[in-house]
Amino acid sequence: MKNNIFRTVLVFLIAIPLLFSKCSKTPDEILPEDPVPIDLTADQVALIESENSFAFDFFRELMKTTGISGNVMVSPLSISVALSMTLNGADGATRDSMLKALRVAGITPEAINNSYKKLTEALLSVDKRINISIANSVWTENNFVVKQPFIDILKNYYDAESGSFDINDPSAPDDINAWIEEKTNGLIKEMVESLNDNTVMLLINAIYFKGKWKSQFDETKTEQMPFYSPSGSSSDVPMMRQTTDFEVYDGDGFILAEFPYGQGNYVMDVVLPDEQNGIAGLLLCLPKQTSKPG
Repeated sequence: MKNNIFRTVLVFLIAIPLLFSKCSKTPDEILPEDPVPIDLTADQVALIESENSFAFDFFRELMKTTGISGNVMVSPLSISVALSMTLNGADGATRDSMLKALRVAGITPEAINNSYKKLTEALLSVDKRINISIANSVWTENNFVVKQPFIDILKNYYDAESGSFDINDPSAPDDINAWIEEKTNGLIKEMVESLNDNTVMLLINAIYFKGKWKSQFDETKTEQMPFYSPSGSSSDVPMMRQTTDFEVYDGDGFILAEFPYGQGNYVMDVVLPDEQNGIAGLLLCLPKQTSKPG
């Protein structure tokens, strides 16, 4: 596929907020109480490390452009998956630049595809208390010819569904929005308002997560407490409370606490700066990519 088509490719990256509620299971089924080990290959370990580097670097750059005064929620995994799918249609300098941007310059596209496939399978099956889905799709304009091997790779390694649209049809976004709404259990609606005239392809990743805390919060213990913004102002918001042993790391200028879901394979890490206006300084503490993975 020619490099120049990527000047007109529009990629949508989608993630949804975490939902903290109870998932159903078979009453008589005995589920693990501790994390289940997942055997990882060297390629998978390298990809995970690269993903983490990309996530921190992306967040750091995002905060430079959006500032620290507002609320920001992003899904680095969604971005990485969508761009990794796109990677399979690139070549030459375009591919090299994308590999560098994703922090995977030491990993071949073939290894990336294989690793994503195996990691996704593991994530979807490791904990039955967790309801998670990772859905991908590729949509092409009716008059845009795509090489079949590209579509086959996305289907075989990313389980991507395929669809088409007519750029001149004002209702074209409806089918795309219907797919997004279905894959996010109705939580994301009307994501696509319209399509630019030069849009020839859309690569969409949607992640849905619904998990049960390993240590449940008692709703009756929720209290109104002050939440401080970087400006120093505060507002009272409802905060959950419980007294339990959690993994905590006391860093230089921040504290990190880890809250597990289910059996503990999934966790939420919360980073709290020591100072009320310490977000800017906290960004300097985030890990940076120092070497190429290999």
